[in-house]
Amino acid sequence: MSAGLWLVLAAAALPFDVRLTPEQPLQGQLFIIEIPGAQPDDRLSGTFDGSPIHPFIDARGRLRALAAVKLQRPAGKASLNLRLERAGEPPRIRNLAVRVRAGSFPEQTLTVDPKFLAPPKKAWPQIAADQKAMDRVFSAPDSEKKWLGRFIWPSDGRRGGGFGLRRTFNKIQRSRHWGIDISGEEGDPVASIGAGVVVLKRDCYYSGGTLVVDHGAGLFSLYFHLSRYEVEEGESVAQGQIIGRVGATGRATGSHLHISTKLGKIPFDPASLIEADLSEDEPPAAQPDSAPPPPPMPAPAADPGTGPAAP
Repeated sequence: MSAGLWLVLAAAALPFDVRLTPEQPLQGQLFIIEIPGAQPDDRLSGTFDGSPIHPFIDARGRLRALAAVKLQRPAGKASLNLRLERAGEPPRIRNLAVRVRAGSFPEQTLTVDPKFLAPPKKAWPQIAADQKAMDRVFSAPDSEKKWLGRFIWPSDGRRGGGFGLRRTFNKIQRSRHWGIDISGEEGDPVASIGAGVVVLKRDCYYSGGTLVVDHGAGLFSLYFHLSRYEVEEGESVAQGQIIGRVGATGRATGSHLHISTKLGKIPFDPASLIEADLSEDEPPAAQPDSAPPPPPMPAPAADPGTGPAAP
């Protein structure tokens, strides 16, 4: 028997347990991969639906990873391919089929000034530069995990304009909504949803005053339409620290905060991160049933500038 064949057979003979939370994620949702019984020096790698997973070790010593379902991914089975490396042993391989459930994404119809839909030619260079700056941030290798425990909402405003919302402007469907809009008055505080480092501070054409916080392990939070910054690029921030102020900068029709989250280059529903059981100080407690969604925000706070052409 060749050495290569022996390694393949040995890997197949050394399975390992995998726990997914939730077991059947929704379109556009973040989920957690955990390897129960992993040893301290074990290393995990792999892909979900063709995109890299993002491993980390939490404060309780658990080997976990984050993965996200793309919003446009059809419901059905998606491949999760994992590789566990342990000193002195051949790699262990597990290939799983994860069932992706269909999400529910409402539609919103708005009538806005045409100037919000077609940027003037003179704005094209800035739009391209904004996109390049964003791409540079999300293409960087994963940094070390910086957060501790669960994430929080960035403000206490009313939430509407949900993730994945299908938006029709002036009778033409223009975009999907890649974040959540939170109501607020100009100058209201905006907090970081978790500990991290500010990796982008930029006045963008579409998203206006923009901050991006790197939380480590491929996880980012983005804050749009800010009227003022309270932090500098490169600064470390704590969970709950005020990093900016609500505004209506960029392509927004009213004061509000747009919060987005990304895992690497994949945008996903911020609510799935904030609701995720990332507790680290004690065993997870039973969670109450989810509260009903808040009422939708009024149309004036609509955000026509965060569609496909925006960061």
